[in-house]
Amino acid sequence: MATNVLRMELGPRSARKIVGKIAEDSSKVFFTHHAELRMVERRITRSQVLRCLRHGVVIEGPYRDTHGSWKLNMEVASAGSVITVVVVLDWRESIGDYAIVITTYL
Repeated sequence: MATNVLRMELGPRSARKIVGKIAEDSSKVFFTHHAELRMVERRITRSQVLRCLRHGVVIEGPYRDTHGSWKLNMEVASAGSVITVVVVLDWRESIGDYAIVITTYL
């Protein structure tokens, strides 16, 4: 990808498609230590988080965080509960697109 290409603003519909595509390859989804702790505490599985990223709806964002990455909240009904996932998208030409799960809650 050319380094002189400027990425345009990201809307909820486009963000949902991008996150879903990234989550198809779970090796491109990373979990912060905080997210892993909250998942254990709230009994939320990685499978539920990935389901949210693949099939959920954007309920907040996307917006740029202080590091310039796109941050958004997604939710999905899973196992009788509504799960919310806070995720950051990052695009880096050197390693490709990836998503970082910041936290999860019910």
